[in-house]
Amino acid sequence: MRVAALGKASAQVLRQRGWPVDLVPHEANAAALIATFAAQWQPSDAGVRVLYPASSRALPTIAAGLTQLGAQVTQVEAYRTEGSALDVDDCRAWIARGGVGAVTFASPSAVTELARALGVEDFERLLSGAAAVAIGRTTARELSARGHTAVVAESATLEGLARTTLRVLQKRA
Repeated sequence: MRVAALGKASAQVLRQRGWPVDLVPHEANAAALIATFAAQWQPSDAGVRVLYPASSRALPTIAAGLTQLGAQVTQVEAYRTEGSALDVDDCRAWIARGGVGAVTFASPSAVTELARALGVEDFERLLSGAAAVAIGRTTARELSARGHTAVVAESATLEGLARTTLRVLQKRA
């Protein structure tokens, strides 16, 4: 069995839990993972079985890419991404007084859930006054689809997201 991880942070957690990680793309995104697989793909790999544990909201990119390479992919829901409670009144008060300098988004679903919770008007007002910082390009695309440009984190990790947010806030000061 060989194990692939989408990013360095996932690879680190897998290794800490005793799983050997054989493949990690240079960038933590689905396209990079497929490209890394493709670069190592051999004709004898056709028909290889792949178990793809994914979020309940996973895009089809990885499963489709591996299938196109010739793998037999079984995608299973490993976890469910759900919105959590948000004190909308408190958020709206912060937005109204211009008290938010940056908003960080660690996944496309975070964009979706915040927009849903705040409503279109308050979401727009929030991002018209605060910088949007996305953990990666897929998350940045979700913001772009909603009409907002995001600064993409220096690396697709929570540390990279935090460092980039700090840099953005320091430039605004």
